[in-house]
Amino acid sequence: MPLVGSWLIRFKELLYPNNRTCLFYFCKLNDKITFHLFRYFVLMNFIFSDKHRKIIAIVAFLSIFIGFFLSRVALSSGMIALATLAVININFKKNIKQYVSTPSAYWWGGILLLYCIGALYAPSFDRLVLVTADKLPFLGLSLGFLCLPLFTKKTFQHLYYLFLLVVFISGIYTFGDYLINHNIRTVNTDLPRYIKTPMNHLRYSLLIANAIFISIYFINKPITKWPKFEKYALIFWSIFFIILLHFNAGRSGILAFYVVLSVFAIKYIVTANKKWYGIIAMLVCMCLPIIAYFTVDTFYNKINNTIWDFRQYKNKGNIEHLSDSKRLVAYELAYKAIKEKPIFGYGTGGPKAKINALYKVYYPQYPNIEKLYGSNQFIYITLSFGIMGLLFFLLWLWKIYPIKELLTNELLLATATINLVSFIPENTIEVQFGIAIFCVFSLMAIYYKKMEKIDAN
Repeated sequence: MPLVGSWLIRFKELLYPNNRTCLFYFCKLNDKITFHLFRYFVLMNFIFSDKHRKIIAIVAFLSIFIGFFLSRVALSSGMIALATLAVININFKKNIKQYVSTPSAYWWGGILLLYCIGALYAPSFDRLVLVTADKLPFLGLSLGFLCLPLFTKKTFQHLYYLFLLVVFISGIYTFGDYLINHNIRTVNTDLPRYIKTPMNHLRYSLLIANAIFISIYFINKPITKWPKFEKYALIFWSIFFIILLHFNAGRSGILAFYVVLSVFAIKYIVTANKKWYGIIAMLVCMCLPIIAYFTVDTFYNKINNTIWDFRQYKNKGNIEHLSDSKRLVAYELAYKAIKEKPIFGYGTGGPKAKINALYKVYYPQYPNIEKLYGSNQFIYITLSFGIMGLLFFLLWLWKIYPIKELLTNELLLATATINLVSFIPENTIEVQFGIAIFCVFSLMAIYYKKMEKIDAN
């Protein structure tokens, strides 16, 4: 009993990592209780020490970056770890109060509200659990980023460099496979993909587009002991990623790249004293696609097959295995479905059954065609929640990407533009990978800028 009483008296001390008096008691005791309490003490010290939690956060980011290419489990684990660090914390109440009092943070979780309301009139209420679980990263990551321990501008920049390194390694693999199998990969066929990539080529192209503008952004922001080497490495990476993007020929990334360039060209010419940068960006937008068309065979094939693809759809040809035609069919059927329920849509998960039924009615000749549900994030939101849901979605985007912040944060402007362009050919935030890209790079850009302002002051 005295032993138990001693531990009850000292139990509070176990929660404080800097209190070394607890070690004295561990040394004196030698039984199973001591072993378990010692293990508990070490765990508390590991979790509640900001220094150790920072290490966990960095490992979580590494898991996310590697997970983009190799493992959905690693991707999920990294996102869960970042959110968990804010929850399993002696400052949990303080973190929650900070979260609910920070509009720029809690609005990220606001998208959950739309899907929960949509579940109330969905055909199957069971979809609520699945959809809510899918959208939890919006809530968890926004809380996790707000409570990152001991993170500075330099920490974020190192993480960006880590991401660039991972993309660079994947690019070496992609180019290596392209050179080895050159004759096979560049045959002009109906296939939508001409170069082997470590993942879906459209999503890979989005990662490359992010890498391009991240590397360009940091060219004149050295943080290492070798600033010249760092600058030239970033210039090399920028050029490498631009070439890789055009060889990959993923329409999402290519479209995002040129849209971002156009946005910056307009911004520099109109609102900033960098007119020459704007003119150069505009010239690149006009000349680079032409150069790529005549020099990069995969890009050349992509353009020609896209044109042929559209002609097949227009002439009612066989479109069962044509990616662009399938998207046009998806837009056509989505339009028919929206006309029936334009105000509130079909609810969370509801569009799937409706679109499947329309495929059977309008395209019975293609029973095995890949069914796309909107194939556009804005269309999918309108299908699910109607015009009212679309208005809420646009409000949500405006809240998480404030115009004022976009004009002052070029990194966020590039990331936000890439994310919004990705909504055109895909339902980006309806899949785990898309949610991860959308949240991680946006929140990194936001909090990097905050840390930069803190360091400046």
